Amino acid sequence: MSHCHYSLQGERTSVSYWYVLSILSTIFCCLPCGIVGLVHVMIAKQDGDKADMASYRRKMRQARCWTIWSIILGLLVIVLIVVYCVYVYNMMMSAMAEIQQAYAPQLTGQRMMMSHGN
Repeated sequence: MSHCHYSLQGERTSVSYWYVLSILSTIFCCLPCGIVGLVHVMIAKQDGDKADMASYRRKMRQARCWTIWSIILGLLVIVLIVVYCVYVYNMMMSAMAEIQQAYAPQLTGQRMMMSHGN
């Protein structure tokens, strides 16, 4: 039997919300920060069950902080990967354009010679 002594119904919902968000941020964003946030949520839930509201609030603040950092770092990594891919794509297209310009006169001359030879 659980002895939930949370002072507000909203705080009980807050634990569930941050618990789920911590799990998702651990899986999809930044593993180390998400795990720390998840641990803080679990400790906060235990503190809430023991009616230690000061520790509960402190751990929930830490859980929010770590979970938010996990999401921010995950999004930053995604943005950096996209920027890198766009940069590499542009470099490849630029190199291909230079190659085409360098060899276009030679290819045109060969085509003309082939057409006159027939």
